[in-house]
This record gives sequence, C-alpha cells and structure tokens, in this order.
Amino acid sequence: GAIPDRNHAIDHVLRFATEYSMDQFASKVVEKCLKIGGTEFLDRYLDRVCEARADRPRMPLIDVAGDQFGNYLIQYILSHADAQRREVVASHIRKHMVSLRGSKYGSRVAMLCSNPAVATRPGPPTGISMGRNAGGFGERPYNGPRGFPYGGGYH
Repeated sequence: GAIPDRNHAIDHVLRFATEYSMDQFASKVVEKCLKIGGTEFLDRYLDRVCEARADRPRMPLIDVAGDQFGNYLIQYILSHADAQRREVVASHIRKHMVSLRGSKYGSRVAMLCSNPAVATRPGPPTGISMGRNAGGFGERPYNGPRGFPYGGGYH
C-alpha cells in the first residue's frame, strides 16, 4: 500500500505491541512486521516491549516470552536478529530464567538464551542422537516408503 498507510498500520501495531504479541491471530501480524520491517521495526518493537511500565509487575518482554503465542516472536528475534539486538533481548531474559524455565512456552526461549549456538547456527543441532535409531544398534533404518521402516509396522 501507500507509504502513509503502511506507516499508520505499523504505528498501530507498535502501540499495542505487547497485547498483539500475545494474541493468537495478531501475533501473526507482528511476526510479519518483524520479517518485512527490518531493523527499524525491530528497534521500535524492542523499545516498546522492553520498557518498564507502572501498570505491569515486570517488563512486557518477559510476559511475551512466556506466552503460548508470543514465545515464537521472541524465538524469531533470537534466531534472526543481529548479535547486538539478540544480546539486548537475551540479557533481559536471563534475568528471569528461573520463571521462564518453569513455563512450558518460556522454557523454549530460555534455552535459546542459555545456549547461543542454537540461535546462531543454521541447520539441525549437533550432538548425541536421541532418536529411536540412535547409534544404529539392532534397529532397522527408517528408509522405507514415507519414512516408515522396511518390513512394515513398528516393533
């Protein structure tokens, strides 16, 4: 759309950044803005969710990180932002690791902050394979049709 319309929409999203980040459908709008808005939108978003507010007991970023929808936004930022912005987010989150690790959704964000290699390295994680065929000892490989083991069925 036109630049003034786009700016008005972005300003509206940022005005309600915390609330939209924790909404099932509006969080998809925020994610789209993060993807296409570049560092300008990201900086304004982080300014908004990292500010201390009198009506909230803790920074909105922490509430978003522990939310069932918002945690994906914070994971996206930790995985795609440059090192400086990633560290700003991670440093705030590290202060609340205890509460986030106890949360189903916040634990995913906490893992990205405690293990930065996960956030910066593309591709599957390295390390010991924990799958069914770990080490290949006595198991048939999963190379049949559609990923099922040859010989049919599971044992």
